Amino acid sequence: MRKFNRDSAFSIAVKDPDNLDKQEAILESLVIGDSLYLIKANSIYRMLTADSIDPERTELGTKHSYEKVADFGCSSEYVARVLMQAVKLVPFINSSDAEKDEILSHIWGLNSQLLNCRNVVSELEHLYQD
Repeated sequence: MRKFNRDSAFSIAVKDPDNLDKQEAILESLVIGDSLYLIKANSIYRMLTADSIDPERTELGTKHSYEKVADFGCSSEYVARVLMQAVKLVPFINSSDAEKDEILSHIWGLNSQLLNCRNVVSELEHLYQD
């Protein structure tokens, strides 16, 4: 068995922790701030590198991982029309990489709030249907 080297290239299967049998392709990957986000049709994940999990390197066996951050992905009009379109438009707004990153970080935060609102609406719809 090979020893895990956290500094080497890696590959990881990103599966929905709520449904491990569900196979969905990664449609888009975005770097926002210091994080890499993987966007699928129905969910969004944030990659967690070993160094982000264990920055002091006290546990050298720490492996790369991911966390699900949203139950909505590219098929949601909230993500498609806000986040995905913004990613394509931001390069035309400003040429500074730092400002582009700041704009995307603000858009990501606002989109997260919008998705939280959508979750509340969805829960209310289910309550009224019952």
